[in-house]
Amino acid sequence: MPEAWLQLAQTYRDVSKTRKDHVRSTDYSQKAVAAYEQGLAANPNSAELYASYAGFQLHSVDPALSRQLTDAEAASVLALLNQALALEPNNTLRKRPCRN
Repeated sequence: MPEAWLQLAQTYRDVSKTRKDHVRSTDYSQKAVAAYEQGLAANPNSAELYASYAGFQLHSVDPALSRQLTDAEAASVLALLNQALALEPNNTLRKRPCRN
């Protein structure tokens, strides 16, 4: 059931940050990572889990997105996004226009 893993990971993520994206608890950030990884191990065909984990990783690196990602950071996020798109190439979320 990927929805339960997604909800658990997102709850841990929310608890780990304050309103202004300051880290409140690295323990809960680590629990979010574990929930994503366990969820993906149990549900390897869940595009939503891959996409959400990519967003979590991106936001964890730099919540304000105020700097360019390193090659390693970008590769990790892109690998998760590519997996999500490979699983659901016709997902309407990817067709949303980008905002600058």
